[in-house]
Amino acid sequence: PNLDFTSTDQSIVKEHPEFFGKYSYKAMYKNHPSYEKLGPKPMYLYFDSTKSQWVFGPSLGDGKGVQYGSIEQSPAKCPGDPAAVGNWMRKSSFLHKWKKENSLKVICM
Repeated sequence: PNLDFTSTDQSIVKEHPEFFGKYSYKAMYKNHPSYEKLGPKPMYLYFDSTKSQWVFGPSLGDGKGVQYGSIEQSPAKCPGDPAAVGNWMRKSSFLHKWKKENSLKVICM
């Protein structure tokens, strides 16, 4: 399956455009599907088992550069599951703390 990562807040999209767009299934990673967005700067969507959280980042399995993710202890088996709707967060630009962001959406295509 393919996923589309979007935001209804265009200022967020402009801040980190490389994160947004279509992701394609890549492989299983730690018993969960992982996804890749191709481009000049590839991006990955994968399940971080240490916090039970779906995250978007520039390297599969490496937390450096992660800017967006689901809530911790996410019940969603796939990032497009209904359990993930309304449960996406982004890191604040100042202290890089997670905060809920209702404008973020991951849609199965």
